[in-house]
Amino acid sequence: MPLYRRQVIKPTADLDAVAYIGKVGITDVVAQNAINNFVLGVKSLGLWSNMVSWLLRSTQNAGTGLTAYSLGGLGTFNGTLSSPNGPAWGTNGITFDGVDDYLPTGYTSGLSAFSAFSIATPNSTAGVQEEFSKDDQGANRDWVILGALSGFNQSFLWNPTNTQITGSSAGTSIRSLCLRASSSVYKFRRNNESDFTSTTGTLTQTNANITIGARAGGGGLYFSGIVSASILFNTALSDSDTSSIYTLYKNTLGQGLGLP
Repeated sequence: MPLYRRQVIKPTADLDAVAYIGKVGITDVVAQNAINNFVLGVKSLGLWSNMVSWLLRSTQNAGTGLTAYSLGGLGTFNGTLSSPNGPAWGTNGITFDGVDDYLPTGYTSGLSAFSAFSIATPNSTAGVQEEFSKDDQGANRDWVILGALSGFNQSFLWNPTNTQITGSSAGTSIRSLCLRASSSVYKFRRNNESDFTSTTGTLTQTNANITIGARAGGGGLYFSGIVSASILFNTALSDSDTSSIYTLYKNTLGQGLGLP
């Protein structure tokens, strides 16, 4: 009787994940596997070409220097940390001091529909702190996710009605905030909880620079805390896809962060 050796099926190495890992110079094996599995998961949802993300845990990006590399099929939009005394790389993400730290990305296109995820840990619940925004001063105002505003998560969509949604109490623990918007959708979610909803009309679209940790372009309202990842889709995700992205991040790139 022939002997059959038990086969171990290894995860498929995704070429886009491999390219990102090589470009950035990621050597941590756990991080490599997490990135690969995250990319495979996004592709299985058919959303790879709609996504750009900034993975800010030190093992999942450069981990040093001023460049924060982007990942996603939407395009290459690397960010540049403010300097000379800018935010600091760390195991759980980039720490922003709430004073003058910010991370402008290379994304400036207008968005007629979008879904923005911010995975972060605020240092306090006091004051107004913009953790992920395309919100500039003056007329150039698109949208913003506020990490802390009098103890609440909150989101603004700058349109003719200046719509806002307030979520559940923020606290200072790690959490994911997601704003989804289009001409007919405006939903705001904390972690994978129920959505807070409102209505909106035509979205504001400007060339304001998407910024992590402050108002677009570093124009104030600086975030104090750690940002682990910022993820953008150029479409308003369905409820089920929003849940899938949260769960996928938690089980791959977010392992060890303590997301609920």
